[in-house]
Amino acid sequence: MRKERLALAFVVTVLLNWSSSARAQYAYPPPPYPYAPPPYAYPYAPAPGGPPAGYHYEDHPRRGLIIGGAVLFGLSYAGAVTTGAVYQDWKLMIPIGGSFWEARDDFAAGGMVADAIGAAFVLDGVLQASGLIMMIAGGASHQRVLVHDHYAAAPAIKVTCAPHLSPRFSGLSLAVHF
Repeated sequence: MRKERLALAFVVTVLLNWSSSARAQYAYPPPPYPYAPPPYAYPYAPAPGGPPAGYHYEDHPRRGLIIGGAVLFGLSYAGAVTTGAVYQDWKLMIPIGGSFWEARDDFAAGGMVADAIGAAFVLDGVLQASGLIMMIAGGASHQRVLVHDHYAAAPAIKVTCAPHLSPRFSGLSLAVHF
């Protein structure tokens, strides 16, 4: 019995020492991340001496207005289309004008509920028109930005989509030029 206890104590002692002897290995820190390339474009007012070395000016459409207008128009038009599909009302499928047309019909019906629904359709039409105006304004107005020459030297990729007609096939052809 004494030998069994002694052997058990030895095994427990060895296991405890073995597990505590596994120390944390100190490794070197990871290498630093490489520097990121400069951003594509900076909003920049033209300097009197011209652009700094390694940069040039470009005129870009205002992407913020285009994206904001597309989201505003898309969400408000999607709501009108969904409502038109649920209630089988084809007038709501017409962008911008369909909401005002439906509002006119609701106001003509009279009643508090119909007036509230008509006001919601007027709001929807105003949101659709605002989104469309924002997209047009963003595409029509340009912003002068400062672009690093590194990006101007990159080869341009041109994508062309054209109709394709032949005796055996008709459809669209897509050509990519590097």
